[in-house]
Amino acid sequence: MNIFCVTNTELDYLEKLPVKLAGVGNEKFSNKYITCLKGKNIQQKEKNYSELTFHYWFWKNKLKLYDSNSWIGFCQKRRFWMKSSKKISSFKDLKNNIIVKSPAQWKNFDSIICKSIRVDQTKKMKLIKRGWKNLIENPKIFFDEKERSIKLHFDMHHGYGILEESIKLMNSKDKDEFKVFVNKKKNLIHI
Repeated sequence: MNIFCVTNTELDYLEKLPVKLAGVGNEKFSNKYITCLKGKNIQQKEKNYSELTFHYWFWKNKLKLYDSNSWIGFCQKRRFWMKSSKKISSFKDLKNNIIVKSPAQWKNFDSIICKSIRVDQTKKMKLIKRGWKNLIENPKIFFDEKERSIKLHFDMHHGYGILEESIKLMNSKDKDEFKVFVNKKKNLIHI
């Protein structure tokens, strides 16, 4: 099992966990961390895509080095693949509860995806700071959670309008359906 923990800064507690460390962003990282600066990369987009720049780099440069029976996973400095959903109350609990070996029940699966998160419960201050362009476009999103969507979440965290521009590049068959999906749905699979 290969779990890569992606972070934008070196953290002592991560270095004590049973994960492979990956650094993104402008920080300089020690040799304990692999970075996505060499090979095919999208480092210039890190400001908008953070850990996703590592996922892209891994896909383009490293995935081919693993056989099809290898489990590869990604986590973040605050979100980990855990054996159970019990509350973690200490570093020891965290260290002992991280998945380091694929469970037997995964045997017949090709992938495991985490539970979805809701994106419609954004704090109002975050809407003002990161979603002000969306607020100008549709002031209802400030007062009505039903107006918040995956598109709003994407605009706030990855750059306003980028998702719309990407949708324009999709083939006609998928374009309309996907546009409805991101404008209406409130759940997001977050990796």
